[in-house]
Amino acid sequence: MVEIVFRLMPDFVIQPFHINSDRAVSKEASEMFTHEHSPSYEGTYTSGSLMKMACWIYLKSLLHLPALVRDWWTELDPQNSGLVERLTSTLVSKHVIGIEMKSVLERKESCTTVEVRKLIRPLLIVDHN
Repeated sequence: MVEIVFRLMPDFVIQPFHINSDRAVSKEASEMFTHEHSPSYEGTYTSGSLMKMACWIYLKSLLHLPALVRDWWTELDPQNSGLVERLTSTLVSKHVIGIEMKSVLERKESCTTVEVRKLIRPLLIVDHN
């Protein structure tokens, strides 16, 4: 599933992350992961809307099915694995972290500790429940 979603992403999102690419990451590529998508079973989809949906599904997969994405990523050949890693860390991770931090801060529970660690991991969230 994740491979199909990744292949549906637009070229301008993926191309800058190829090893020999000299293309810069565009603002449009970064914005592909910020817009919410509301799937509808009515009407038709254009290729542009399918590409936006693919980016949205990839972001949601990282949020809700991270093990599935990790399994797919670890089974890729080294070149494609590196491409996925560079794309994810540059365009998607900041959104995933932002969404997760927002959900932690919105919790009313006082048993959650958030620590920022510079050496090991950038962020550690421990739920003491």
